[in-house]
Amino acid sequence: MEPRIQAVAGLDEARTRNIPNEDAQTVEFDESNFYARDRLPGRDLIDDGQRMDYGVRVTGLLFGGGRAEAFVGQSLAREPGAFAAATGMTGRSSDIVAAATVSPAEYLDLNWRARFAKNDFDIRRQEVSIGAGPDWLRVNAEYIRIDDVNQGPQFIAAREQIKGGFKFKFAYNWSVSGSHHRDLDSNEPLLWSASVAYEDECFAVDLAFASDFASQADGGGRDDSVFLRVRFKHLGGIQTAQGVGGRNGERN
Repeated sequence: MEPRIQAVAGLDEARTRNIPNEDAQTVEFDESNFYARDRLPGRDLIDDGQRMDYGVRVTGLLFGGGRAEAFVGQSLAREPGAFAAATGMTGRSSDIVAAATVSPAEYLDLNWRARFAKNDFDIRRQEVSIGAGPDWLRVNAEYIRIDDVNQGPQFIAAREQIKGGFKFKFAYNWSVSGSHHRDLDSNEPLLWSASVAYEDECFAVDLAFASDFASQADGGGRDDSVFLRVRFKHLGGIQTAQGVGGRNGERN
């Protein structure tokens, strides 16, 4: 059992309110950034003010080589700052974040993470995922539920979704993978994708096809694209994309 408390001091909001925000358009609050000094992504908007973060992590070893780990934590600020406003939290105390990981066997991983409202413990966000199989054939599934909440400047409406996918390594350096992302409220697909990849010690090449249905909500219809990614493991990478329907773009 590992309890941990940290104190963080930064500038007050009054001194940072005029900084434009371009990077922190989507903000998440979970165990992955709970103890980060700056919990906002990007380099423009910062997690200002003074706060104290306290939580506890419990780890256990299971019979047969399995492992289980759980975390719960909460933050207390002198006054709400930019991060609290971006995540829709009010008052001095934050929502409660929790997470758990269980690996009962070598080829099975179960993960859960959630964010609870501080007053009534309603679940604002919940993710449950499972991964199974050896390295040469890995399958995964994920369930996501998000209540109405701010995640940055944009308001995120409630949603309930599932994801599923697989990765099959048919040769030492070659693999194929596929995934499907679906909205449970509308029972409509959000994304289909498939790819074939080569990877060695120096670089990786990935040729993928994606069919994006998310733009249908705005009347944009389906967006089909083919991607080619080349990644040099110590130098960075490059990607080019061609829209099947005529949309295309390129970035480094």
